[in-house]
Amino acid sequence: MKLISLDEALKIITNNPGESKLRTSSAVQGMLSEASDFKSDNEYYVDTLALLDKLSLAKVKIDKTSCHDIEIVKVTADILYSAQLYVDEETIPCTEWPTPKEVVDHLIKENISRGQIEPPPV
Repeated sequence: MKLISLDEALKIITNNPGESKLRTSSAVQGMLSEASDFKSDNEYYVDTLALLDKLSLAKVKIDKTSCHDIEIVKVTADILYSAQLYVDEETIPCTEWPTPKEVVDHLIKENISRGQIEPPPV
């Protein structure tokens, strides 16, 4: 599955006013791309938190670029909340937590099921 980069998403959002579906789809792909591109050599809890931080920053960039278009704000909020909730629910303090890859896999699966991105070819 090929996602557009955050930079590409920001350009599409900027250059296509009035194209709600295209802008929203670009926002989803931009956030998921940022998550998918996250690199970590470790699987410590701080690495998972760093992924959440990266998603938060992507949300801010996208929302700001869209002039806080409410449809875009909603999808970026949904993605960030989904990641945060997944981490919270899957964490057993001091012993277990989801890895960044598990969080990304959760987000991809959830957004495929919502029809916001296409599933990878089989």
